[in-house]
Amino acid sequence: MTFKAEWDQLRAESARQQETHTRINSTDGGGPSSATTADLHVNSDELGPIGTDAYGLYNQLKTDGRHAHDNSKTAAAHLTDGGLGTGSALDHVVHTWENQVNALLQACALISDHLDYSLAAHANDEKKIAASMPKVEGEYLTASKISHYFH
Repeated sequence: MTFKAEWDQLRAESARQQETHTRINSTDGGGPSSATTADLHVNSDELGPIGTDAYGLYNQLKTDGRHAHDNSKTAAAHLTDGGLGTGSALDHVVHTWENQVNALLQACALISDHLDYSLAAHANDEKKIAASMPKVEGEYLTASKISHYFH
């Protein structure tokens, strides 16, 4: 295959993909007719439980992730006071564990908050788009009058 032929083929494929990615799926506020053809599809039935699970994991980890913290700190202090090197090692483990728990807590909170925000933002965008589309007897008009000249 020559460079020119290959280049033309790639340009044609790119143009087809661009048409697919910029197509509006629905303007009736009800979402796309099929989830498999949607360019952007947010389903609260799918995202909601994930956010709920992330929030539940956050609460459980906040409580259960620190069960051994106080006892381990006390044990590390007693070992160090007794002149044993394992005391500082245990203290290091407790400190590392605490950092990891905090990182996981932040990640769970971020996931939960992001999903909540995404659902709300998408619903708000859908309302704005549906409200901005002019209607004539229940049917939506095109976004521009110029399209009338092409029929």
